[in-house]
Amino acid sequence: MITSGNQVKSELIDINSRFLQELQGELDEEVAKKTLAEFLFRNIGIAWFMLTRQHIYFYQEMLIRSWFQRNYSMNIISRAGAKSYCAAIFACLYSIFYPGSKVVVVSSNFRRSRAILAQMEMFINARGSDLLRQCFVRPVSHKNDEWVIPIGDGYVKALPLSNGDAIRGERAELIIGDEARLINRPIWEAVILPFLAAQTGIQDKIRKEEVEDALIKKGLLEKGGEEAYRSLKRVVLLSSASYTFEYLHDKFQEWIKQTLDGKSSSATYFVCQMGHEALPKTLIEKAI
Repeated sequence: MITSGNQVKSELIDINSRFLQELQGELDEEVAKKTLAEFLFRNIGIAWFMLTRQHIYFYQEMLIRSWFQRNYSMNIISRAGAKSYCAAIFACLYSIFYPGSKVVVVSSNFRRSRAILAQMEMFINARGSDLLRQCFVRPVSHKNDEWVIPIGDGYVKALPLSNGDAIRGERAELIIGDEARLINRPIWEAVILPFLAAQTGIQDKIRKEEVEDALIKKGLLEKGGEEAYRSLKRVVLLSSASYTFEYLHDKFQEWIKQTLDGKSSSATYFVCQMGHEALPKTLIEKAI
């Protein structure tokens, strides 16, 4: 069940047909790079196969695409539904498509958050992942209080929520919360959400404003016609089913309401529920 509400819907562009119709002859290197990047961003399954020679199920591609498109995503999925597996794929791809980004993985215990980074390492070191290894070339750090997989100027980091005071200063563009039903309200509100508070890419925003001001003075851009700022901050919460008295159910109801009402102009939401009967037959032993 995917809830569709009154959020502002972006126009769907058939990017593959556009490429076939518009691209003619030989492409110079700059156009080829941009075209490839846009094609892979719109075709997550193909991108992952190119990087690792591994296929993913269509429902996994659908989830990952949704996480890219929405600020707040909640996924209540059956046990053995490959939630952490998808999160590891998403962390790899997000770090590649958004260079320099800071990704923080948290869970109810450090073992679970480390498991997502361990899965990322398995992807990176797997046979056939030559292109993915060329993205993650710096050594991985395995400390007692944090694991870090660096990529360029960014990283993917696993942190223990039990050490709340020590991690309060963290900043991130993407937070992945695994086993989210076990994360309580005080930890969520006082520790995790503040990771997203600080703005990133300040210098880029300043330069963009200077260019827009110059265009306005020349009469080439109307005041107020500047492109609206769209936040790239992301939260992805993953959990199996929880009870209605747990805090995650409160967040679930809140995000469903935000999705249906569509009153939030600055944030978008994605909520999905999948029981074991919705999963591919080859993925789990349904009799068990």
